[in-house]
Amino acid sequence: MANQQNRTQLSKTKKILLWVASIIGLVAALLFSIPVVQSFTLRMSLESESKQTLSKTKSQLQNSLNERVNAMALQLGAAPSATYAATYNSCYTDHSDSGWFANNYNYNCILTKFAFFEVKNPSALLETVNATAKPASVERHAIDNDYYGNIYILSVDSNIVGSNINDLPYNLYIVKENTYSNVKKVLAIPAVSSNDRVVSYASEQEIANRAILEKSGSHSLDTKNTYIIFQSSEHYFQKDIGCRMPSLIFCESPI
Repeated sequence: MANQQNRTQLSKTKKILLWVASIIGLVAALLFSIPVVQSFTLRMSLESESKQTLSKTKSQLQNSLNERVNAMALQLGAAPSATYAATYNSCYTDHSDSGWFANNYNYNCILTKFAFFEVKNPSALLETVNATAKPASVERHAIDNDYYGNIYILSVDSNIVGSNINDLPYNLYIVKENTYSNVKKVLAIPAVSSNDRVVSYASEQEIANRAILEKSGSHSLDTKNTYIIFQSSEHYFQKDIGCRMPSLIFCESPI
């Protein structure tokens, strides 16, 4: 009789343990599914909002980028029109932080234009390029060859005509003669393709997500000529997207 009672008690204990394990498993599944569902729905919402914003502002933004790039070329004395130009759209995430830890994540969308202008010969700009432009990989470090490629850097200072124009970066990238014959190879160089308006840790994602909105000109570069590369960009969508839920210890991206 005692053995029967023990077996019955053991059976009840097993049932209770199985019931508890089932509840724990259900709770764990729900906790796991929350961030997955959150990520999917949030991403869909952000893509929809950003597309609507771009649709409303696209023409104005592109005109602004075109005017800015053309003004740089004009004031520096480059050719009157670009040999090649392309405008990219990209969305990416970065975060706001306090010290080592993220407080919240942000979803950003940006338009970036790259334009290749021939440096006319003869011209004051070509004289400046020939006199002061240096191989970027040598100027930085030999270890950075892959990052800078065979690109030259022209540092903006008082010796450059028009160096006080708006949005002129601290350094301008130059494609010297007898180096590159195709703009695709130039734009594949990280130093050239990186965007100064995108925080460095988000640069890889921003570049990977780029899609061409418009382009003009030929991919081919005449290796007898020198080209200067202008970049102009503008954010058109930025939104605080908080942290992944549930947020147990650290704030993680919700998408």
